[in-house]
Amino acid sequence: MDTNVSFKQDYQREDEFKNSEAVENRNFFQFTPYIRGYCNICGKESVFFCKNLVHPRDYLTCMHCGSTSRYRSIARGIISALQELTSKKIKSLFDLQYIDLQRRVVIYDTQLPFSLGIVTYPIPYFLSLNKNIELHLSDFNCKKNKIGPHGEIISCQDLQNLKYESGKFDIVITSDVMEHVRLPWRAHAEISRVTKKDGFYIFTAPHFRHTKETHYLIKIHDESDPSKDENLVEPVYHGDPNAGDGALVYQVFGLDIEDELKELSFDTTYTNAEFVDLGIIGTELFSCKKNKDSDSVKNSKVKFGKPSFLKR
Repeated sequence: MDTNVSFKQDYQREDEFKNSEAVENRNFFQFTPYIRGYCNICGKESVFFCKNLVHPRDYLTCMHCGSTSRYRSIARGIISALQELTSKKIKSLFDLQYIDLQRRVVIYDTQLPFSLGIVTYPIPYFLSLNKNIELHLSDFNCKKNKIGPHGEIISCQDLQNLKYESGKFDIVITSDVMEHVRLPWRAHAEISRVTKKDGFYIFTAPHFRHTKETHYLIKIHDESDPSKDENLVEPVYHGDPNAGDGALVYQVFGLDIEDELKELSFDTTYTNAEFVDLGIIGTELFSCKKNKDSDSVKNSKVKFGKPSFLKR
């Protein structure tokens, strides 16, 4: 990691942990490098602990809510989108429960909330607390649709063939999901289809900024037949809190992902700037706004975004 951030060492403030939901983690974080800042998810002045200074993207754990640098980057994109959609000033997702957005905002987050020891994904919880937000979550492996504990709607969805009607969502969120999607060009077309004009697609994904073309780990010979897929390298899996065996990686995107999104009527703003005061370091964010003059994208006609070995 190339950063000028100065991390402190040897955290010893027992009194702060007494007021933290993460009090049971105090021994784990002892002697862990840290910085101080404000968490834009739980809305608290916090300490962000970093067990991996080389790759802080999935670390910098908030002592209060367990969010990481990547999740706070996603939250930054959500807050920015909500502010543009509603003209309301929003400092954190926690504050949403006290704000009247004065319009219904329909949000689709493809990641279910989870808690794994010291790390949590609490974004859906805080979104669900606002009376103006209609929150939809999805689970690829679920058996039937259900209502979550906070009124969120959890449905069975495949990003490559979403069941939602066109133009349903003001905001769609994916957090390190697209590298695990077998046919990402179809998934992005579907995300474009279900996003309202002037709506937002907010996401993170492993990618290269130094190469144009996406790097494929698996060659798709037949879109309709996964059994014909060919591993180009030894299979790579990422940890997945909602899938015990991990999630298979199909590709690592290149700069061509932005060309694909442009074809799908998204105006993309990319940043990997550091927001040290928010505990966001070494973390990218793609914020894509749907062009208001866009036409509906038909999944079956999508050809852009496909790897060269599948183009006809």
